[in-house]
Amino acid sequence: MNQIVPLTRQILDDFCQDPPTVTVKGIAAQVDGRTTGVAGYFPEGERYIVFIKLTDELRKDKRTIIKGMKLLNLMVSVRKLPLHAMKDDCIEGAETLLRHAGFTQIRGNLYGRQYGG
Repeated sequence: MNQIVPLTRQILDDFCQDPPTVTVKGIAAQVDGRTTGVAGYFPEGERYIVFIKLTDELRKDKRTIIKGMKLLNLMVSVRKLPLHAMKDDCIEGAETLLRHAGFTQIRGNLYGRQYGG
């Protein structure tokens, strides 16, 4: 069963092939210490970039995904800058996940959400 834990630089570096190089805040899903997904955000100029990376194993665990989305929403709700995310066309259901997280399409694959919402 997946558990949500705080995202550390070590978890991020071990899980992602090309992790953001800036300071990231977020969460990770793990099963017995093995990471099955990460989600987080980092500042970029006058906005925050939100990202998520899931394994196929975690995609099947909708309860953990919803719990993680709620936790990430709480984390970013206190930020006073807009949030942006890019939809990955290679990920089935990416648009649905973004919309459930409160994002709307700005243009192309760019989605956004105002702070506090």
